[in-house]
Amino acid sequence: IAGQASSIVGFSLELEQAGDRRIQPLEVSEEPGNDFNVLEANMTATLAKSFRITAGREKIPFTREVLEGCFTPLTVDRSLFIYTPMQHTRDQGVVFWGNAFSRINYWLGVQDGQDSAIAPQSSPRYTARAHVSILDVEDGYGYGGTYLGNKMVLTVGAGAQYEPGAVFSDTVNKTGDKDYSAWTADVFFEYPIGMGGLITMSGAYLKIDFDDSFKGSNTDLNSIGIDGEKNGWHAKAGYLILDPIGPGQIQPFVRFEKWNHALLNGVYNQKIEWLAAGLNYLITGQALRLSLEYSKTNFNDESNTESEDFSTIVTMLQFVF
Repeated sequence: IAGQASSIVGFSLELEQAGDRRIQPLEVSEEPGNDFNVLEANMTATLAKSFRITAGREKIPFTREVLEGCFTPLTVDRSLFIYTPMQHTRDQGVVFWGNAFSRINYWLGVQDGQDSAIAPQSSPRYTARAHVSILDVEDGYGYGGTYLGNKMVLTVGAGAQYEPGAVFSDTVNKTGDKDYSAWTADVFFEYPIGMGGLITMSGAYLKIDFDDSFKGSNTDLNSIGIDGEKNGWHAKAGYLILDPIGPGQIQPFVRFEKWNHALLNGVYNQKIEWLAAGLNYLITGQALRLSLEYSKTNFNDESNTESEDFSTIVTMLQFVF
């Protein structure tokens, strides 16, 4: 539900019913998950194209991957590993953002961050992000994972986050205050090539740091695991046939990710490689889309049962109305 209260003030409310999700990024859950929640609830004041204020619950403006539209990813979904700790994709707070000098977008956010009762401080989390559009301009709050030929894009971006006193290295004795910091850099390119084709390529690097909190005896679980202290990168590419024979468009894609986790499922310095290949069949653009994806998850250290290599096949039907 979205709209404009006036020429300056707009609002957005997004609700999500997440059904059974047994297949998780690194495991298959024994019990299905079922969750209804308020995904976003915010208001935006557009004082100028170069200065807007969004307040409430909104996407965390840190990585390009999270800011990509939920219904426009190139692959079946966005990266499984690039989410921010503790709040994942969305948080409560205020974000100042806008488009300056036509080709530069910026975001400055002050949001809740850690909301645990066992946190050293209740300090907010600070986020800064900016990008430069070299070809067609991307000037919204978020991005498209692919524009299907409607834009020719080359955008380079970077972001940083910081939260003091985010976790304890020893949650039992409440000692060892550790700050959270992270930075990322990314690039996105989409351009028509050859005879009726469109190439899409993007990649990003992300480093998350909790000041070696994982070395503590009872460290906060938010600072370890899949979204905890780590560094890594991902790259993806797709090729859209713009002028197909018959209805719909075909878009094959590939994706590769490599991550180094400080502590994951009881294994220190665990390295993961994730490779996927698939196909989108765009019947009516993103409004009616069929997708098929095969992925392979490889663990460097398979010393326990929670770190065993596995493969996944995902099919998806997307209908937007």
